[in-house]
Amino acid sequence: MRRRDTRLPLLAALMALTLVLGGCAGESPIHIGPDSAGDRSLESAVPASPESTEGTTITEIDYTGAGTHAQTLDLYLPSGAGANGGVPLVLFVHGGGWATGDKASSRPGANDTLAAFTEMMLDAGYAVASVNYRLSAEAIWPAPLHDVHAATRFLRTDADRFGIDPDRFAIAGDSAGGQLALMLALTADRPALTGAGDDPVSSEVDAVISYYGVTDVRTLVAERKAQGCNPQTPPGDPTKEGLLLGVEPSTPAGAALGAEASPVTYARADAPPILLFHGTSDCVVPFSQSEAMHEAVVRAHGSSEIRLGSGGHSAPAFFHDQTMRADALTFLDDAFTG
Repeated sequence: MRRRDTRLPLLAALMALTLVLGGCAGESPIHIGPDSAGDRSLESAVPASPESTEGTTITEIDYTGAGTHAQTLDLYLPSGAGANGGVPLVLFVHGGGWATGDKASSRPGANDTLAAFTEMMLDAGYAVASVNYRLSAEAIWPAPLHDVHAATRFLRTDADRFGIDPDRFAIAGDSAGGQLALMLALTADRPALTGAGDDPVSSEVDAVISYYGVTDVRTLVAERKAQGCNPQTPPGDPTKEGLLLGVEPSTPAGAALGAEASPVTYARADAPPILLFHGTSDCVVPFSQSEAMHEAVVRAHGSSEIRLGSGGHSAPAFFHDQTMRADALTFLDDAFTG
C-alpha cells in the first residue's frame, strides 16, 4: 500500500458535535455533523489520545462536508485503536440495488445479518467504517462510486486521529455494495471514477471482499433468465441497474456505460486480492456473476478466491457460518500481513 500524502486539508471552523465516550461500541455514540456545507473539521470529534480509545462508536460522520445523510459514515473502533500505529480498517458498503439501504444495517446489535460482519471484524481487532452513498434517486453513476472513494480518502487523511492505520485498508460490500467495493478496489488509479479532483490522498485498498456482488451490470437480466429465475422488474419497467446508470446497460445505447460500471472490466494482474462469496440459489444476482469475475482475474494473472454456498441472496450463512467467517478473516489477515 502506498503511504498517503501527509498534507492535510486546511481545517475550517469546528463542527457542531456531541461527544460522549461510553467505553464500548453502541453505548454512547459520537455524532458528528458540519455547522455549514464544506466544514468537515474533526479537531474535537475524537479523543485527543487515540491510544485510550476502547470500543468507540462514532456515527454520522460527514465525509464530504455536503451536510447530507447520503454522504455520511459510521465508524466502529475496537479496543486498542491507535496503539502501535493504529488498527487495520475495513470499509463496508451496504447493498439495496443502488436504490435503497443504509449504513445502519451493519451496526453492531442491529437486527440484520450484516451486523454480524461488523461484530466479527471488531472481535478480530479491525475497525469498521459503514458507508452511505448517494442512491440512484439522488444521483446517477458514477456518483455512488465517487462517494465511496471520497469516504476512503477522508478516513486515510484523518487516520491518525481515529487510531487507524492508513496503510492497512480493505473494503467489503454486499450485493450492489459488492459492486461498489470491487469498483473502488479496481479503479483507484482512474481519476474520472475516483472523483478526487486535485486531492492527493489515495483511495487504494489492500484487499476486497464481495458478498454476492454484481460484477457485470450488462448481463444481469440475461443471467437471471439463464438460471431459471423470475425477472426482478415488471416488463417495460427500468431495471435497478438502468436506474443507476440512467440508461439500460443491456442496450446498445448503454453498453459503454455498462462496461464502465462493471468490475469485470477492470480485472488485472496487479489488482488487490479479491475474495468472492456467492450462493448458488441466488436469483437476484446469479452466482455466475462472481464466477465470471473470478475467471477474469485469474486470466489476468491476478489474485482471486471464490467461495460458493447453497444459499440464496443475502443468506445469513455468509456471515454466521464458521467456515465462511474463518475464510474472510484469514483472507484479510493474509492481505494485511503479506
